[in-house]
Amino acid sequence: MRRIVVGCLVLVVILANFATAYAKPITDLTKERNQIKNEKNQKQQDLKNTQYEKNRIEQEINAIDIELETVTKEIDRLTAESEKTQQNLDKTEGELHVATEDKDSQYETLKARMRVMYETGSIGYLKVIFESDGFSDFLNRVEYINRIMQYDQKVLTRYQQTEATIAEKVKQIEQEKLDLQVITNQQQAKQGSLNASIDSKSDLILKLSKEEKNVNDQLAQLDKEENDISALIKEEQRKAAAAAAAAAAAANAASRKTYAYTGGRLQYPVPAYAGAAVNSPYGPRKSPISGKQEFHTGVDLKATFGTNIVAAEKGTVIFSGKKNGYGNTIIIDHGNGISTLYAHNSSLVVPVGAEVSRGQVVAKAGSTGYSTGVHLHFEVRVNGAHTNPLPYLTK
Repeated sequence: MRRIVVGCLVLVVILANFATAYAKPITDLTKERNQIKNEKNQKQQDLKNTQYEKNRIEQEINAIDIELETVTKEIDRLTAESEKTQQNLDKTEGELHVATEDKDSQYETLKARMRVMYETGSIGYLKVIFESDGFSDFLNRVEYINRIMQYDQKVLTRYQQTEATIAEKVKQIEQEKLDLQVITNQQQAKQGSLNASIDSKSDLILKLSKEEKNVNDQLAQLDKEENDISALIKEEQRKAAAAAAAAAAAANAASRKTYAYTGGRLQYPVPAYAGAAVNSPYGPRKSPISGKQEFHTGVDLKATFGTNIVAAEKGTVIFSGKKNGYGNTIIIDHGNGISTLYAHNSSLVVPVGAEVSRGQVVAKAGSTGYSTGVHLHFEVRVNGAHTNPLPYLTK
């Protein structure tokens, strides 16, 4: 019995020592777990704040894109008004030139008549009258002299009217030149506003790229859009193939025009800068936004704001609208699995379903979407998958 009691006492001592030995590590683990929870909660809050900031900046970017579209339309209106005013000015200057020549001719005539009037004077006219052979001849001579005087009066009156016309045209030209200068100043102000908006937008995009999470979200969005575009192209090409098969089976069943690209060089999509060096080639590169390595799915071609963007080949427009990363985008199906993509435009000219010809204007160059400057992002896709566009443009 005594042995049992002693054994129990020893066991109690051992258990007490065991509890004392391990009490501190468990407490530490609990604290670490709580600390991890707190850090996790903080990270989740940081993620929410980052997402909020990302959404705010993207809203600012979208607002600037809308502003760019508005200012572009205003510049187009001012350009048309400037051209009309210039045409009116050219017309008025032409009229002034004609009136000046007419005045010079009239002046010579008037000068000759004044010389005759000075040489003959009233005595000369009286001599003509009183040398008449009779009353009838007298009346005829009076009528003749009266007509001469009326002619002289008409010459003088016409000369005075021409002088008044010239003065009016000069005044009109001065006003039209002032109007043209006002319009030119407005155009320059709008262009300055446009450039400032583009710069502001570039700053916002660069600010957005500083947040690692935002960059990852952008890349994920671009990947999603990439898959969406591939799926869209494949679906539209499937529909086109189905339509072509139906048309072959029954001519009256064809519902859309189909094309079949058979090779050959594509039209350079920015004719104004054909032959210019490529801004950024197809393939791996350092992202101008995030600074990280990425795969560039097309080529960036030189363009200025509002430059005409044309279809590289005839085909059907299968997409015409906004895609976040790409901005204002056009996609054209050329048949046989070939399609082309035109991104970052300031405005779009053709709608979905439009049949376009090679070289037809489809958009205006800009800097919408994830872009830090005006250019055209151009892609060639084979069965929805991107490929290097340069061989299609240069072979």
